[in-house]
Amino acid sequence: MAAKQTPGMVGQKATRDERRAEAREKARLLQIQEEKRAKRNRFLLIGGVLVALALVVLAIVKIVSSGSNDYGSYDGTARPAKLANVSADYGIAVNANGAAVAQADTALPKLEIFADSMCVHCANLDVTARADLSKVVADGKLQLVRYPVAILSPEFSANGAAALFYIATYAPEQFNAFHDALFDRSSEILLARTAAQPTLGEIADIAKKVGVQAEVVNDLPASIAAADWKAVVEKATIAFRDAGHTGTPTVLANGKATTRYAELGIPAFLEEVIAGKEASATETETDTTE
Repeated sequence: MAAKQTPGMVGQKATRDERRAEAREKARLLQIQEEKRAKRNRFLLIGGVLVALALVVLAIVKIVSSGSNDYGSYDGTARPAKLANVSADYGIAVNANGAAVAQADTALPKLEIFADSMCVHCANLDVTARADLSKVVADGKLQLVRYPVAILSPEFSANGAAALFYIATYAPEQFNAFHDALFDRSSEILLARTAAQPTLGEIADIAKKVGVQAEVVNDLPASIAAADWKAVVEKATIAFRDAGHTGTPTVLANGKATTRYAELGIPAFLEEVIAGKEASATETETDTTE
């Protein structure tokens, strides 16, 4: 005898199956949504890390390149690096008025100074010797020749040298005033022991303050950032090394390397140079090539 079937049993079983299938489908959809959410969160996390890294890199680049990219308010263009008032060996002769001139006065005793604008000993020598040196040059007793070089790593070494060649070429009357103001800035940096080197715009500000013509100042940042002006600095530095010099300041008195300024003091040393006495080299502190 066949089993008696309770009314509604088949319908109830189908409903349970449907409920189970529906539950499984909901679970599957929830799992898919969770996987999408987790994937989205991973993307957001990775994106956040990448943005943070990009900001750090940007900050580092800004710090490192601030001296080369910031023109300040100046929007001029690069001028040709066709040097004037610069000798074949990259010396800049200074006359009694503090101007850069094409030819050194060979009748005068000669003092040559090779210096890097970020060399602490160069800055010390410049500040110590400035008043006495300016007087004997102004009195026509001594021919001063300056040799800008860049043997140290900071960008201001190369930018400062390029600016000195640029001013000698395009604003020779203000050369010595610009040189002194530039080394005043060097002294501030070095004494404060800070990496806050002047931007190209700030170097132009220095030129403006000493009376360099507005159009020359406006073109200064773009010029000293240009490859051909950087090449001038590189060639000057190579010539310095090829001459056998290794550190700055290097001082030549009447053609001979000397450090007697450290022994005698500046006034006595200048008297000796003017008198044409034999200069002998002794050891003193210099900044050397890195």
